[in-house]
Amino acid sequence: MRETLLSYLPLVSAAFLSAFLAVVAFVPHLRAFALRIGAVQQGGGRRVHVGAVPNIGGIALLGGFLVALLLGSAVRPALIDEFRVELLAVVLGGVLMTLVGFIDDLWEVPPGMRLLAQFVAAGILIVNGVKIDYITNYFGSLGFYSDANYLYLSGIAEIVAVVVTAVWVVGFTNAFNFIDGLDGLSSGIAIISSLSLLAVALQFPDRGAAVLLLAALAGSGLGFLR
Repeated sequence: MRETLLSYLPLVSAAFLSAFLAVVAFVPHLRAFALRIGAVQQGGGRRVHVGAVPNIGGIALLGGFLVALLLGSAVRPALIDEFRVELLAVVLGGVLMTLVGFIDDLWEVPPGMRLLAQFVAAGILIVNGVKIDYITNYFGSLGFYSDANYLYLSGIAEIVAVVVTAVWVVGFTNAFNFIDGLDGLSSGIAIISSLSLLAVALQFPDRGAAVLLLAALAGSGLGFLR
């Protein structure tokens, strides 16, 4: 256990700190850019803030996240080599989501188009092998496709794993969108979630890609709160 944690320490440090510092550096410039192009939300009504607040902060989060992935990959490449395709799929999906969010903040993309983009992003993950193949078995013995611990979705039918993954990605995306009504709420929850999952991933020697992603996301969120 101690050896596993030590092996991850350079990766976590590089990803978390680089994401944090990058977002702290990006946000003031992005704020000035947002005010210049009018990418703001006016306070009042259901919005509790006062005045015009820039609403394209997701670009800074994505920028810090990408910086952290690049530096983390360079620091400990051996820990993530076998997952490079999956990591690239996460990056492409994230870029697509951010681009659609940016356009929506400026011109209000119709809900149907946003939903379609979210399913496309989920599809990018799925076709590159990032999908939910099993879930915790809460149901006891279910036959051939389960054991005492897990229910294997791909064993039942590959389409089940695909549908569950797509619904999960789109559902989580919209859940975060719905809670984004107070300053720091969604980014704070992202930090807490990422650090909690990171604490779990650090206990296993083969979770390098997950450790990199979670450390990068937590660092980006904390930089944005600053």
